[in-house]
Amino acid sequence: DDALPGLKVVSAPKLFLPALARALTDAARSFGPPASMRIVRIRHRKGERAVIHAEFDFNCPDGKMLPASIWLHSAEKAARRGRKAAAGQAPGAPVYEPGSGALIYFFPSDPFVPEISKFVSDPQRFGALLLKGVAAPSSAPELARFRPGVGATFRWGDAGRPGAFVKIQKDCD
Repeated sequence: DDALPGLKVVSAPKLFLPALARALTDAARSFGPPASMRIVRIRHRKGERAVIHAEFDFNCPDGKMLPASIWLHSAEKAARRGRKAAAGQAPGAPVYEPGSGALIYFFPSDPFVPEISKFVSDPQRFGALLLKGVAAPSSAPELARFRPGVGATFRWGDAGRPGAFVKIQKDCD
């Protein structure tokens, strides 16, 4: 896709990982460079945008990979969003990789479903609202499925008690 030249770079982990490592250093992120990357799914609208759902291995002690969404836009929109992302280094702000024009949002940050990060940061508060009178599990919710820009599903339960599934989706306004 000529309108999204960064798509070739991002969809080839051997090309993208070194560039991402530099972008993470520039963004002063607390985790080091990723050891590997796995592409889960690519959604592509020719000439407009691509959303890549990827998982990164940051050599975490638990061995889990960190989900992320990588957004690519046409050149003008990518440059505008890149300038905006570079200016904001707040938690949840995307990492901008200028070589490909990619904006990378690490889970639980999602620009179109901010409720995901709100739920992950305080599940007990949301549990009271979601479970209506049933005590919320004391364990942390476990991510079952993540679709960038669409939603996430969590398994949430304590051993010996029936668990619940919590599904958070983008508002369809």
